[in-house]
Amino acid sequence: MLSALFSSFANFFETSYIVVKKTTGGFITFLFGAIVCVIAQVLLIPLFGLNGAGLASMLGFLTTFLFRVKDTQNLW
Repeated sequence: MLSALFSSFANFFETSYIVVKKTTGGFITFLFGAIVCVIAQVLLIPLFGLNGAGLASMLGFLTTFLFRVKDTQNLW
């Protein structure tokens, strides 16, 4: 549930990159979130199974959201 929430928030902030035509910022923040998600999956799935996968997904989307919040402050 939290993964979907943070995914929605991250996608909302992605529109800022589209409006100012700097979509590389959206791609870079997505890469940071994906790297965090993969590392978290490697660490959490052996410990918690499917719950670890969900938690890793949430951490990836949370990272993407936080990076986009910080980065879009500089766009305006």
